[in-house]
Amino acid sequence: MKLCDIHSIRTSLQRNIWFIVGFSFTLSWMYTAFFSCTLVPQDYALFSSDTFWSFALLAVGFIGGLALIAHRFLLKTSTLVIGCAFMAIGVIAIRYAFNSPEHYQIIYSISAFVAGLGFGVMILHWYRAIRSLSEDRVEFAIPAAFALSFAVYYLVFAFKGSVSVYFIAFLPLVSLACLRRIQNGCDLNKPKELRAQKVKVRPLLGTLCLFLLAWINFGFFRIFAAPDYTSDRTLYYLIPFCISLFATLVIVLVSLRNVSFISISSAFRWAIALICIGYTVLFLNPYDDGIKLAGYAINFTAMFTVQIATFIVLPKLATRLEADLTRIAPFFLIAEGFGVFVGVHFAKLLFEVYAFSIHPAWCFLVISILVGAAMLVGLSPEHKFVFKRKREIQGNHEHDLDNLQQINAQILALEYNLSPRETDILGRLLLGHSRPKIRDELFISLNTVNVHVRNVYSKTDVHSQQELILLARKHELQNTEAEDTSLFALP
Repeated sequence: MKLCDIHSIRTSLQRNIWFIVGFSFTLSWMYTAFFSCTLVPQDYALFSSDTFWSFALLAVGFIGGLALIAHRFLLKTSTLVIGCAFMAIGVIAIRYAFNSPEHYQIIYSISAFVAGLGFGVMILHWYRAIRSLSEDRVEFAIPAAFALSFAVYYLVFAFKGSVSVYFIAFLPLVSLACLRRIQNGCDLNKPKELRAQKVKVRPLLGTLCLFLLAWINFGFFRIFAAPDYTSDRTLYYLIPFCISLFATLVIVLVSLRNVSFISISSAFRWAIALICIGYTVLFLNPYDDGIKLAGYAINFTAMFTVQIATFIVLPKLATRLEADLTRIAPFFLIAEGFGVFVGVHFAKLLFEVYAFSIHPAWCFLVISILVGAAMLVGLSPEHKFVFKRKREIQGNHEHDLDNLQQINAQILALEYNLSPRETDILGRLLLGHSRPKIRDELFISLNTVNVHVRNVYSKTDVHSQQELILLARKHELQNTEAEDTSLFALP
């Protein structure tokens, strides 16, 4: 292996590590700040964390809207530093807002909005940093970052009181340092060919509709399943997180291996089913704390599944739409922020109207709207675009593969009796394509790709992609030598 290849591999590995660590600290900041009771003193009213979470997400939606008109400004390093400061100052201000019993709701709402502004800027920069990863690396890096973020969450959760607040405020600084290392190691600027292109929003409308309604439900469900007690909120947040983390990672890994096209829609298939199951569980006894714990875990699982799928899919979607990722992401930030704010405050309004309980009929209405929208736009709203791209790929198949590697694939296919599909996959392996990339190019599941790759390896008697490439080069040299010999042969 050449020295430059070793350096390239090492740089890519370091970039992946910096991405996983930095992104995990950003996510753990969000979970510790807005999904735990860490910032809320034990004796304060219910819905405090839910309320300032909704204002923070509203600010994220505001940043998404601002990104549509001030894209370059938000992606400046100076803006990122200010956003990082907003995140740190915001969580400290939220915690100390409770020292003013008369005005704490106003103070923590404003503080959460400030923190949300910083978080929105940080997320935009992380979407930009995803460009440093290849498409198949994203499928590993995002789940790994989510898993690590929960490890950090549990570590911070172990510290109580004001100490944990300063730990939370420190997390954005680590994220900032990792982002700077990634930015210094590669060019994250928008490709020149994308600068003058407009974002194609139309293929995203169905997905955005489901995305908005899903987040309205997550906000609504969080209030609906809120505990009626304040004595053991640590248990209430910790157990659902543990269960939902494991369940979410299983769902994501199963989806990545079995679906033929990675899309946010594949996450909605799980999310809608989980949402319905969550409400069904609560209907068994909406006043039992154990039942509510189960409902909370199911709701978190649905929400985390959609979150992970969004970060994995949007880079791929941007590639297929031939658009800049940081121009597409703001639409999803707007939908998420507005959805959470509407869901939380609609549920709080119903709690006040129905004397601190929500009538089950309202929950059936929420389910009906979500399921009805899924039926209207379909669970695969991108399907028209997907099949159009599939026809383009199949129609331009001869141009999709490098001519030399295509010839090598045909030669090996004849010698080792490979099927047409195996030959197709062989040509892409010779180009150095990864298995996830082959899955996305050919619209088949990863399991199917693995089966064909094993067959190719078995028939050609190799054990790795590198050995397969060396085998093709060997045959290429043999053919070249044979041609040279024939040129100098006597008549």
